[in-house]
Amino acid sequence: MTLTQEQRSRISISFALCAALIVLLSFNARPAHAQASPSGSDIAQQVFCILNGFPVTAVFPESNCPPTPTTGALTVKKVVSGGTAAASDFQIHVRSGASDIA
Repeated sequence: MTLTQEQRSRISISFALCAALIVLLSFNARPAHAQASPSGSDIAQQVFCILNGFPVTAVFPESNCPPTPTTGALTVKKVVSGGTAAASDFQIHVRSGASDIA
């Protein structure tokens, strides 16, 4: 089987493109930097404490989690969508334990 000049040119061009791609990928490496991230157990501890309302450090003393805040702000907005009722037609009660907050 003999190759025509056009076929040899296509093979040469394909080979040159492959070689160029290999060189480009070989010398384009960038150093990877590790980033500290929490372990699976740290994430599980945080989720458990958040869902159950416990301070993380009270349940898991060796945890790297920041302590749960003791104070904060709560904003409650009534929005009525659709129908003929207005926000003033509804009452919302926010409680902390047995005490009515708002």
